[in-house]
Amino acid sequence: MLNVKSLSCAVTLTLGTLAGNAVFAESGHSHNKKSQSAQSQYCPKEFNKQLNPESIHFELIAEIEPLTPGFAILEGPVWVGDALLMSHIGYATNTNANPSDLVVLRDGNVSVLEKSYGSNGLTLDNEGHVVSGRHLDGTITRVINGKILAYTYDGVRYNSPNDLVISKTGNIYFSDPNWQTPDMDPSTENREMPQADERAYHVRPNGSTTEFAAKLIDKPNGVMLSANEKFIYVGGINGLFKFPLNRKGEVIDEPVRIDTLNEGIDGMSRDCAGNIYVTGGGLISVLSKKDKLLASYEVAGVTNIAFGGDDGKTIFATTAGVMPQVFSATSNIPGLPY
Repeated sequence: MLNVKSLSCAVTLTLGTLAGNAVFAESGHSHNKKSQSAQSQYCPKEFNKQLNPESIHFELIAEIEPLTPGFAILEGPVWVGDALLMSHIGYATNTNANPSDLVVLRDGNVSVLEKSYGSNGLTLDNEGHVVSGRHLDGTITRVINGKILAYTYDGVRYNSPNDLVISKTGNIYFSDPNWQTPDMDPSTENREMPQADERAYHVRPNGSTTEFAAKLIDKPNGVMLSANEKFIYVGGINGLFKFPLNRKGEVIDEPVRIDTLNEGIDGMSRDCAGNIYVTGGGLISVLSKKDKLLASYEVAGVTNIAFGGDDGKTIFATTAGVMPQVFSATSNIPGLPY
């Protein structure tokens, strides 16, 4: 077990060095066609499509000093090149309403990539670039060059962009609860909200934006597309919901609630067979393409999940707690690196 007691002595990198940093190098997958689906990018042509749930056993591989005393969160894991990129989020303080560092786990060592970057969810676009949901400034931003892909709705900044996913055609879906809004009072934990509601959003490739899930999902959180991209899953405190999409990626009807899972949904990922991996309530739950519960694994405080490693079969799970942790397990099916 790796026990990283402090990040203060880790090698600190800056966003100005990202272009030459191996963590942002391509991981051997093809990113040269924007129209490629995630499955064609990250999944081999042939793989075992039948999950073996009994073979998955999560083990602790990293534990780090919390960003703020007493509690912190590791979120948004994304595997890039040979490393796991994450957001390390702390409690709001009198001097920093949004403490969050961009950190990287590589070869058993955790280091700070960008201090006070202010990110939560992380994903990859169709060119392999890391894209972040930043509660610091309420934007959806491409990390390597700072290009802002979304920043306002009806002329007002977003509350606290949380989790996000990008379709093969460039549609962006993200959740916007108020967990890390900029005007939180640390003494009372009261949060002002720039937006009137906590919603999920769909940003089209042309930049036009629509909202959905307002007043339906309590604090929208994790988001994930189905393998055929005909549905978008959105989770929150009151459960997991599945919204149908049209061929343009637009939400076209009311969602179905996935009643096989309990409440308190956090982050999600997907394997190459189309199974959805959902975190929340101290569990990692695996749903089939037909939303049947295939397996559940206990990981205390689990917040999010991603696949990685040389063959894409290593599952990484991040947690929140007094000492934020990273767990890993080996699957017989490769999956998405976010």
